[in-house]
Amino acid sequence: MGLSPRSLTHRFRSLTSLGRAAYLRRLRIRHAQELLQDCSRSVIGVAFACGYEELSSFLRAFRNATGLSSTAWREFVAEKSTS
Repeated sequence: MGLSPRSLTHRFRSLTSLGRAAYLRRLRIRHAQELLQDCSRSVIGVAFACGYEELSSFLRAFRNATGLSSTAWREFVAEKSTS
């Protein structure tokens, strides 16, 4: 790409307003939110599908990002879709 790692990081942050780790975390959580809409998928299956190796890491990241546990979010979405 012809950029130093520092330049690439700076450009990435200027385009996304996030660092690479935060951007990846956001993508993983958004993907998890989509997968959790399918109630037949287990939470641990969703965590692994989103790249988390430890369920506890996924649960903590999900709660920090959304303010809800994965189960509470799933219930909220299910309730919202039936209204």
